[in-house]
Amino acid sequence: DRDQHGLLDFVETKEMCAEGIAKMDEALMALSIASKSEYLQALFTVPKIVARESDHLRFLRSTNFDATLAAEKLALYWNTRVKLFEEKAFLPMSIEGALSDDIDTLRKGSIRLLEDDQHRRSVVYMERGLISPVRHSGKSWLRCVFYIFHAGLERKHMQTEGVV
Repeated sequence: DRDQHGLLDFVETKEMCAEGIAKMDEALMALSIASKSEYLQALFTVPKIVARESDHLRFLRSTNFDATLAAEKLALYWNTRVKLFEEKAFLPMSIEGALSDDIDTLRKGSIRLLEDDQHRRSVVYMERGLISPVRHSGKSWLRCVFYIFHAGLERKHMQTEGVV
């Protein structure tokens, strides 16, 4: 059943994590400056937020420990975060921080993180029709989508089991 859903069975070990992090650091070094500029800016500006909110293991788990792909996804994460949140990208990813201007959009309930399904996959519910184009910008809705997935990824099993 797990194979049907594209899930791999492996036991994560401390050694696997340490090796994955080291390989991911090497892969990050190999990326072009242009592709990782927002990540580097975040690392320089808010290293504690980078460590807390974009931990290497989140990206390694979601790529079955493919360090090169994980490095690319980490850079893409920060590129997307900066593009969506602009000057607020380097604030904590919270309602009080980066999402402070999007509380009304989030409260509409057009995107929610629900209980897991029977395969332990996180369930994200989206209903774009609940957003009024007069009261909510498309960019605000996209920031809320980013936030919900970011918050969901704090669940370790969402990093490995995926989302529906």
